[in-house]
Amino acid sequence: MIDVIDLKKNFGHLEVLKGITTTIKEGEKIAIVGPSGSGKSTFLRCLNCMEDPTGGAVVFEGVDIADMKVDINIHRRHMGMVFQQFNLFNNKTVIENIMLAPVYIAAHDLRMKAFKNFFIKIRNTLPIKNKKTLYEISTSPSKIKEDARENAMKLLKR
Repeated sequence: MIDVIDLKKNFGHLEVLKGITTTIKEGEKIAIVGPSGSGKSTFLRCLNCMEDPTGGAVVFEGVDIADMKVDINIHRRHMGMVFQQFNLFNNKTVIENIMLAPVYIAAHDLRMKAFKNFFIKIRNTLPIKNKKTLYEISTSPSKIKEDARENAMKLLKR
């Protein structure tokens, strides 16, 4: 569930979002419709923390995702947004387009853990007291794709 509470966004003196408050329930599909320049894309960008709101809050699963301490990438894995005419690949199916970002982020995280583990193993061979523990790698590239496809299908079925 996403709770939008008094969301505001200014660009200089121009007030684009003027205190939007709404709740988007889990599984709910919404469409944001309005004339050009009315703030539709700005609203979506604020929901996904691609743009910092001037005021208000965006709360996803009980966490204010605009908080600088929050790792937004963790939360982005659990939400899906499709921006009409933005960054879609003509040579990919709808499912492949939806899967692209989650697969990329999860695969990147997997590579980073493997990379860090490589150096931790080397460090742990040295005669030092504080041995580091390895990062847990509990998934595989095929599992990442399988999970992304499953989530994409859930988004399309709703």
